[in-house]
Amino acid sequence: MESSTKKSSSARAKPPRGRPASTSTISQPSHISAPQILSSFSPDGNLFAFIVLAIDKHRLRVFNTTTGRASAEYTFESGRATSLLWYTSPTNSSTQAPQSPSKKRKKGLVAISQEAQLPKNDDVVVVGLSDGTILYFSPSHSKVLHRLSHTTSTSAILALAFNPNNKSHLWTSGADSSVRLWDIEKSAVLKAWKNDDRIPCTSLSVRWGEDAGDILVAHHNIRLFSVKAPDESSSKKPKQIAGFTGHATSIKSLIWLSGSSTRFFSMAEADRFVHLWDIDNASAIEKPVASASLDSDVRAISLGSGHSLQTTLITLSTSGKLAFTPVPENLHSSGDSTEGHILLPRSTLSSVLQSRPHDLPVVDLVPLSEPPASLRVVRLAKGVQPIFDTIVRLLNLVHR
Repeated sequence: MESSTKKSSSARAKPPRGRPASTSTISQPSHISAPQILSSFSPDGNLFAFIVLAIDKHRLRVFNTTTGRASAEYTFESGRATSLLWYTSPTNSSTQAPQSPSKKRKKGLVAISQEAQLPKNDDVVVVGLSDGTILYFSPSHSKVLHRLSHTTSTSAILALAFNPNNKSHLWTSGADSSVRLWDIEKSAVLKAWKNDDRIPCTSLSVRWGEDAGDILVAHHNIRLFSVKAPDESSSKKPKQIAGFTGHATSIKSLIWLSGSSTRFFSMAEADRFVHLWDIDNASAIEKPVASASLDSDVRAISLGSGHSLQTTLITLSTSGKLAFTPVPENLHSSGDSTEGHILLPRSTLSSVLQSRPHDLPVVDLVPLSEPPASLRVVRLAKGVQPIFDTIVRLLNLVHR
């Protein structure tokens, strides 16, 4: 990998307005023939799940990142995978066993659980399907252990999000423009509503901290809703707290800034800009307080920290370049001005050398707690075989 170092700057400047044109939903380097995939590392980085099109069906494969070998796989017999998320079962909680299908159910938003209890304190892959069903696949058991479905949820699940303070609550966004809150333990839908503009949300994220009932929903724009005490069978749209203009294309990821319940990052498909937003500084113009520009369209973003504990924005572009950008603790809004801060990377790494243009670029990443301040990345050989690398002590270099 090539490495370069740049001096960080917090000077204010007008964020770049231009965006590269694109005709595809996922931008890929010209020399990569890999199919479009859904992928995700487990929270500790020890497992990697990705879904590829296998003939006429989708197949989930889970790899051990230490050995590089597949540890479990599952083929979806009905429906196609449309969203993917890792979930860690709480140690003091489990889902209820399914009720007898012969029992009549009262009118309301009640889901149907068709599988056994989820294992406690186990990493599970949650997959949303094109038919509105949600599957919980356990790599350690190599099978689906839980299934959520509902008569009103029949369209593709586009986004998934867990409440960090209540792992039994799952938020989903459907292609029918509905947002739903599921209770995994009760196998019930606690709340559901449709967007006023009838545009499906492509990304969800629950707010950290005491206000963990608040949720971000996004497509081109971003809105924060307050859902303090979800009422079962309630379809009333919750109160909107803040709104932002967002991106020109579909937003794919929303990440709350570590230790903050007011600031978050956003990225969109076919877009080379990552924006930082602040709820406390939301104004009529709804502009980001800061932006980071990549060399090509953004593929993934994450947050890490070095020994200095300063938060670092880690970005991965479709060209395979990693950029590490320290995030200043104090970023003041520019008020009614259209100007915002520019975030510049302190270090960059290129996974494709200029002298070797056919190198496989990095396609996904995850920060690691051990070794400290390290990063695990993955490349795909022939689009199906993951190759894992670990970058150590890089985040410490960023904060020197």
